[in-house]
Amino acid sequence: MLYSLLRPILFLAPADVAHSFGLWAFRRKTIWSILRRFYGVRDERLEIDIFDNRLMNPIGLAAGFDKDAELLHSMSTLGFGFLTIGSVRSLPHPGNPRPWLVRYPEQNALVNSLGLPSKGAAHVVSNLAQTHLDVPVFCSIAGESVDDFTAVLEKLQEHVEGIEVNVSCPNVERDGTFEDDLVMLDILVSAITEKKKRPILLKISPFLSRERDKMLQIVDIAKRRGVDGITAVNATPIPEARLGVGRGGLTGSSVRVEARRIVSEIYEEVQGKIPIIGIGGVSSGKDAYDMISHGATAVAFLTALIYSGPGTAQIMNKELLEMLTKNHFSSVKELIGYHSRTPS
Repeated sequence: MLYSLLRPILFLAPADVAHSFGLWAFRRKTIWSILRRFYGVRDERLEIDIFDNRLMNPIGLAAGFDKDAELLHSMSTLGFGFLTIGSVRSLPHPGNPRPWLVRYPEQNALVNSLGLPSKGAAHVVSNLAQTHLDVPVFCSIAGESVDDFTAVLEKLQEHVEGIEVNVSCPNVERDGTFEDDLVMLDILVSAITEKKKRPILLKISPFLSRERDKMLQIVDIAKRRGVDGITAVNATPIPEARLGVGRGGLTGSSVRVEARRIVSEIYEEVQGKIPIIGIGGVSSGKDAYDMISHGATAVAFLTALIYSGPGTAQIMNKELLEMLTKNHFSSVKELIGYHSRTPS
């Protein structure tokens, strides 16, 4: 209710300014401790198991908002089943020149060109050491080289429940991503899985239909090298002259259909044997239901938090329960991959 009153005011400000205000607000721990009881949704039908973690629900916070593990206390009060911090780099990095963000309000979408700013792994480890939560925390990691990735992995992995390897961010400085060179990707994934002490998720790009073969090659590398799960998908690269670098990554409702298609194709390829975190345009319980029925074990969102406010996870969970009841599913576990497993 409060956010619906504040949103028109926030949306009068440039997106970068509103984003900074949101970060400031979520650093006010006392406020969110008081509000905690308003956001939780507890129902055993929502519970899922991923790796060795029991999640109270399948709705998570995607990487990109709490980049440096500075908002975990507040985020943990909002009814999420899991939180993803990062992407974290080994050393501090300022990101790209501003402006970083442009809204597409008519599409409930956003384009960003942050360029993976990070205060560095040591800062994040310090923050994690001071935070004790009952919500599992995963960490997205990034780097410019294999050594960069493995350095941040070794510093962080024992402090979180799992590591998401971000090889597909469209806003990095290097010419393309690791997905553009599958030999290098294979080397990177091999190096990471050799050092892993926690489950590893590989975050992939939003491949077009005509790129299906390449996407499946990447999934095959993940399977062969012992990756434990897939995050699908990252932001969609587009030109945007209003951003500091003239381009960015599109997220939000505009990418929902393509993200769901990719999740379904990956699920069919892995035969449901490894979990998929579905990301891309999830902004309602129905969206979560559709993504899970096409093969996602859980979903995560970020853009919907900006458009719908801190009560979004709670609303999604309530709507998801209504969808389960309406369609005669006893639990989220029963729903996973139903559409992909059932002949149309």
